[in-house]
Amino acid sequence: MRKKFKEVEPDEILTDAQNLPSFNVHQLEGRLTKAIQKRTIIFLGLAFLAVGAIFISRIGFIQIAEGKTYFNLSERNRLQKIPLIAPRGIIYDRNKVELAWNKEGEEGIERAYTDLPGFAHILGFVNYPTKDKAGFYWRENFIGKEGIEKQHDSLLVGQNGIKITETDVFGNVHSENIVARAIPGDSVVLTIDSRLQNKLFEIIRNTARFSFTGGAGVIIDLKDGGILSLVSFPEFDSEIMSLGENKEAIN
Repeated sequence: MRKKFKEVEPDEILTDAQNLPSFNVHQLEGRLTKAIQKRTIIFLGLAFLAVGAIFISRIGFIQIAEGKTYFNLSERNRLQKIPLIAPRGIIYDRNKVELAWNKEGEEGIERAYTDLPGFAHILGFVNYPTKDKAGFYWRENFIGKEGIEKQHDSLLVGQNGIKITETDVFGNVHSENIVARAIPGDSVVLTIDSRLQNKLFEIIRNTARFSFTGGAGVIIDLKDGGILSLVSFPEFDSEIMSLGENKEAIN
C-alpha cells in the first residue's frame, strides 16, 4: 500500500510556517531566491565566448597579419627631445668692442674671438656641446675652460631650450615643436681697452725677438684700479683650442 506524502512548501523547509519571524522586506530579509536556470548560464557562457573570440581574433590579426606593418610604423616614427643650445653671452672691452661672440657653424653655434692678438689668456676658451655617434648630446652646454670664459661661465652660459621632433628611421623630420625657447647668456663688459691690449702685446712680442722667449705686462688705471691691459706672450688661439680639432697646432 502506497503512502501519501504531503507536499512541503519552500518556506516550511527553513522556518515554522505558523511562527514566522518579523522580516524587514525592504532590505530583502526573508526573501526566497531561485537558482539560475541552466540554459541561462549556457547562454551567458556562449555570449562571453563569442566576445572573447572576437577580441582574440582582432589581436591575432593586429599581431600576426598586420604585425610587421605596425612594427615598421612604430620603428619609423620616433619622438626625440632635442636641446636647443643657448647662445653664449658676448664679452666686450670697456668701449663695447666685441671680443668673444657667437656665429653659426656646421654643427650649430660656434664661439668666435677677436682677430686682434693678445687676448687669448684673458678670454680663454670653451668646450663645445658634444654628441655621441648616434647623434645624441652627452654634453649639452658650453663650458668655459680658461680666462673670462671660465671665471664668468655661470653668467655667460645661458639656459638651453627644448624641441620635440618626430622622425622616421631615415632621420627625416615629420613634425617638430619647440617646448621651451633657449635663453641667451648674459654679456660681460671688461675694463680692458682692446687698443692698449693689442699695442702692449705687439711691444712685448717685438722685444722677445732679442733673445727673449716670452714676457708679460700689465697696465692699471690708477684712478679706479681697473686693468686696462694684461698681456702674456706667447699665446694660443682661442678658436683652435675651443674646436679641439687641430691637434698639431694645439700641441
